[in-house]
Amino acid sequence: MSGLFARIKNKKNPILMNMNSILYNRYVLYFIFFIVLYQLFIFSTKNDYYPIIAFILIAFITSFFSRNMLVIFTIALVIMNLMKYGTSATHEGFEADEKEEVAVKSTKTSKMAADDLKTGYSELVKIKEDIVDGLLKATKGLTDAESKVTQLQESLKNANQDLQ
Repeated sequence: MSGLFARIKNKKNPILMNMNSILYNRYVLYFIFFIVLYQLFIFSTKNDYYPIIAFILIAFITSFFSRNMLVIFTIALVIMNLMKYGTSATHEGFEADEKEEVAVKSTKTSKMAADDLKTGYSELVKIKEDIVDGLLKATKGLTDAESKVTQLQESLKNANQDLQ
């Protein structure tokens, strides 16, 4: 048996030769690199940072086991996509009736949320009007106080002039 493996190992297998040339091909590395950049760009525009962080961590851990960037990028990209899209598997046995119930519940909750927003908005408008009324009263009170202060200052000046 060991002689058979030795003969296979010693022969130049064209499939293995092609795999080695692909692993060290610069253009394949560039292609994978641009796929990685595209994926990371898509996730960042969607503000989905979990896959980006997962990609960085997986690539970092993979770099301990391989020095080939093509291998690192490919493994990190595959695992990142499996983590992102592989977890959203469909549920078997999910019937149409249940879907309709979920849709009805979601429309009810969205209507309730819209009503809550309307009441919250009307409350905010009332609070704003109260604040504006309070500010108008405060400015009227300040102008009245200013006029009283100027009257007092004039009466003090007159009293000082009368004393002299």
